[in-house]
Amino acid sequence: MWSVIALFAGLAGATPTVEPTEAEAPQAVAWREPSPCGWSVGVAAGAYLIGANTTWETVGGSPWEATASPLVAANCTLGKGPLKWWVGAESAPFYVHVRPDGLKMRQFATGSVGFLAGSKSVQFGPYVTGGFTAAGGGVRVVATWPNRPGRFRNRFELRATAYALGSPGIQGSFLYSFSVPRRQR
Repeated sequence: MWSVIALFAGLAGATPTVEPTEAEAPQAVAWREPSPCGWSVGVAAGAYLIGANTTWETVGGSPWEATASPLVAANCTLGKGPLKWWVGAESAPFYVHVRPDGLKMRQFATGSVGFLAGSKSVQFGPYVTGGFTAAGGGVRVVATWPNRPGRFRNRFELRATAYALGSPGIQGSFLYSFSVPRRQR
C-alpha cells in the first residue's frame, strides 16, 4: 500500500520537461578577445635641459626644468605570439619641450612605433616616438591581468623616454590602458 501512495505522490509532484526548440532557446552572447586596439589615460612627468646657467639670472640654478601633463593615448598591437609590433598616438598637452631655436613647445601630438616581447601578462620592448616638437626613444613595460569574456582588457603601462630633438629631455609615463570587448558575429 505504501508503494502505491509513494507512486501517486511522485506522479503528482512530477512535471514534464519539454526541451525548447533551437529558435526558442535563449542565445548566449559569444565574445571574442578584446580588440587589439585600445585607449590609455595617465600622466607624463619629466624634465628638459634649459641651458648651462651662463647668465647672472641663472647662476646657481638647475640646468633642468620640470614639466608634467595628463596623457591620453590610442594604440594598437599587431601580430600574434611572444613578439608583437605596436603603434600609437599620444597627447600630453601641457608637457613642454624646447625646440632647437629655444622656443618652448607643448606635446600636443606624437606618434610611436615599437615592439613588445614577453608573456600574456607582462610585455616589454623598445620604441621610437616623434612629433612636431620632439623625437626620441624609450622602453615600454605593460602588465596585463586576465580578463573574463565580455570584459575590458585591463593593463598598466610604464614608459621611460629620452628626447633628443631640440633640448634633451627625459619623460616617465604611467598609464591605465583598456580595450573594449567585441561580440562574436
